Amino acid sequence: MPGTDRRSIAGKAPTPERHAPLVVVGAGVAGVAAAIEAARAGVEVLLVDEHPVDNDMMAMDVPLCFGQRMDPSVRNRALMLERVVETNPGLASAYEAGVDVQLGT
Repeated sequence: MPGTDRRSIAGKAPTPERHAPLVVVGAGVAGVAAAIEAARAGVEVLLVDEHPVDNDMMAMDVPLCFGQRMDPSVRNRALMLERVVETNPGLASAYEAGVDVQLGT
């Protein structure tokens, strides 16, 4: 498929026109900690994390795993990502430290 990054397990297209002095790839514990420390040191930081499962596909699994109808928020990508940030205090701290957090990228 033209325009997609072959290394992306989700088949996402790269965005080469975006530049940042420091890009941290991966919003795990180490990535979030590195992004926060760099931001506190005055570096402009972009923290990216690719979620390989599309939110529409995740929504299909909710009834199977939990035996009930899915919450409407699962279908709303922005609200779902907001809830992911709320449940991960590290991501919230990174955002508060001035890190540009890009999830699902």
